[in-house]
Amino acid sequence: MKGRHCRLYDEQLVKHIMISAGLSVYDFIREKKGIDEEDICDFLEDHADSIIEDTIEEMTDGDQPPGEGGNPSNPWKELEP
Repeated sequence: MKGRHCRLYDEQLVKHIMISAGLSVYDFIREKKGIDEEDICDFLEDHADSIIEDTIEEMTDGDQPPGEGGNPSNPWKELEP
């Protein structure tokens, strides 16, 4: 299978989980002041299962990526013109 890639994962699912993790870290940083890389790694380690489960649940409930579509917890909406 030269030149062909066999993927053992769903690329869209991975992208959605990455977005969810990034938004979760963003919220964590906004709530806590003076955190470092270790705090962020600990946060992700502690919350990885729930981030993944919530992302999968959101994807099965609708077609929109996590944090989009009028969700008030979307911090990026504040940055939109």
